[in-house]
Amino acid sequence: SEQYTLGLYSVNRPEWAIGELGGHRQRMVSVALYDTLGPATIEFILNHAEVPVLMLSADKILTILQLRDKLPLLKGLICMDSLDTFSDLAPPSTLDGIPFPGSMPVPGHVLRAWAAEKGLKLIDFAELEAIGRDSPAAPRNPSADDIATYCYTSGTTGNPKGAILTHLNIISAVAGVQLLLGARVDDIHISYLPLAHVYERVAMVTMLHKGSAVGFSRGDTALLMDDIALLQPTVFITVPRLLNRIYDKLTAATINADGLVGVMARRAVASKLDRLACGLGTTHPVWDRLLFNKIRQVMGGRVRVILTGSAPISKEVLQFLRIAFCCSVHEGYGQTECAAAGTITLPAENLAGHVGVPIASAELKLVDIPEMNYLSTDKPSPRGEICIRGHNVFKGYLKDPEKTRETLDSDGWLHTGDVGRINASGTLSIIDRKKNIFKLAQGEYIAPEKIENIYGTHAAVAQVFVHGDSLQSQLVTIIVPDPETFPQWVKDVLGQSVSAKDIALICQEDKGLRRKLLDELNRLGRKAGLHGFEQAKNLRFSLEPFTIENNLLTPTLKLKRMESREHFRTIIDEMYKELTEPTEAAHVNAKL
Repeated sequence: SEQYTLGLYSVNRPEWAIGELGGHRQRMVSVALYDTLGPATIEFILNHAEVPVLMLSADKILTILQLRDKLPLLKGLICMDSLDTFSDLAPPSTLDGIPFPGSMPVPGHVLRAWAAEKGLKLIDFAELEAIGRDSPAAPRNPSADDIATYCYTSGTTGNPKGAILTHLNIISAVAGVQLLLGARVDDIHISYLPLAHVYERVAMVTMLHKGSAVGFSRGDTALLMDDIALLQPTVFITVPRLLNRIYDKLTAATINADGLVGVMARRAVASKLDRLACGLGTTHPVWDRLLFNKIRQVMGGRVRVILTGSAPISKEVLQFLRIAFCCSVHEGYGQTECAAAGTITLPAENLAGHVGVPIASAELKLVDIPEMNYLSTDKPSPRGEICIRGHNVFKGYLKDPEKTRETLDSDGWLHTGDVGRINASGTLSIIDRKKNIFKLAQGEYIAPEKIENIYGTHAAVAQVFVHGDSLQSQLVTIIVPDPETFPQWVKDVLGQSVSAKDIALICQEDKGLRRKLLDELNRLGRKAGLHGFEQAKNLRFSLEPFTIENNLLTPTLKLKRMESREHFRTIIDEMYKELTEPTEAAHVNAKL
């Protein structure tokens, strides 16, 4: 009756999906590791989930062997790549000299010997298949209530939590999404979001359930758009981070272009947006032939449906993409704890600013948050913490009853920590965040994610970190410029072109440039309804992006606030010092 765990550690690839499905056939519980995790987190997850067998790509073997002494429960490794090919000695690479995912770090026979020395059995995928052919095991098919996976959420503080998801959780999420997404047997899906995240896992099950085709990206984000153009997917399941990049490139080449191209593009976009708002769909008999059929080629030319989730996306981006790609663009909302699926927009949706309605296998309610002035009795629209209940809601956190009680109440409601509003149309809008809030010195509560999402819509901005604490009465912000659009913005502000080297110097020394961007960000904030105390009062640029490698982002690309605060501590202190120092005008007034 025991369910054993099977670890999976690689970028997305066919063997990953085959390995998990094979494990489920034997009632095994999958435990996925993001391929970007550091040694300490890998050690924690493998020990916490008690993983005896780990299936991994060849490039990850050295990492595990170096951790072997800290992994007492690990017994064996299954390499997704061949260990016995002559190519082991010379890892293959792309034309750009980038090793392919799974490239061998050292010859296979050396890895086998080292693993044996460490007390681990190491075989490759071909050997595993041969064992199955020679000694086939009878299936031990799981029941609906059996555990399917321990899905570790990438905590922004402390160790990650292992969400316990059953097969019923995942199937109910798939069923609820499929009713509205409408996947078909002739669909093609590109798998590039990490399979270690439940969002991509549910997408994969949805596609396989319908008999759709799945192609795997090469695992390099710089080559992703090339992969998409080559595969020509019909279904594109993605996140706002990528869609914002696509939007910036498309608008730069169309509505923000100079001359006749820009004039025609602005007219075409305005015409299609008007039709969309009137419920006349995403196509146009004239403008599509002249402009938008060419734009569709960015996604391979065959995409018919896009689903975005995991983070908010701006109204402007969502509506533009609908008319640019002439297809249905769904926005969904969910968390790991509800198998990624809570709500989703309806087909042919022509309005933005909401995340749709609850999936058919779940129900939703709002709970009052008096300290933030959000009440379910608010008029004209109820507001409160979003709670979800249904067959998609998880069973709790592995070996963590305290965190489970904080998140899952006795009636089965998942308390998401997100603040929502029920609109007159019956749709849900995400308006705030309860969990990541702090109080300023004057007692006002701040939800930094809401502000960051608004500031992040500026064309010249790639990443945002808003900081404040209970000892300060004002907010400050760190901005990572978008390398593709920021130079043009600087040119527009200064009235002259500047080199990349000069931009770095200007970002550091030009206070007027910082003030100009801060003014534009606060203008966006006012337009979005931010209060004065929610607006940043000082700004600095960081030319170093927030990444997983510098420990400022989690594997799901969420900002690590504690680490970011310490990373930018000196700059933050400088900004607050500037805000508290008397200005030149103040000195003049004092003399008068």
